[in-house]
Amino acid sequence: MYTVARTRAARSRSCAASVALRRRGQATATPEGKRVLASLEMPPAAVVEEIFADGLHRDPEQAKTWVAVVDGNKQQLALLEQQALRHELDLTVVVDVITSSSTCGRPAPS
Repeated sequence: MYTVARTRAARSRSCAASVALRRRGQATATPEGKRVLASLEMPPAAVVEEIFADGLHRDPEQAKTWVAVVDGNKQQLALLEQQALRHELDLTVVVDVITSSSTCGRPAPS
């Protein structure tokens, strides 16, 4: 689970344009103040609550673009949705398809 606090104006650019810039060795925008949080000791709900508390501390006016990058775990997605609704926040959720696709086609644990 990742949260990103942006401190500069957002730029609109397609993925293809960003990849082309990187291949030419040109710099692309990178997040500032990025926060990564994961825990094996805390329950998932507590982790998500901590992420939102930190985000609200950094951006109390909710003026920035909020983005969560996740692996597609359904419980994680539900917790993010609950917190976003609770805080009346417009949250963009990005599913990491590389991580998600590595589990596709595997049998569910018994």
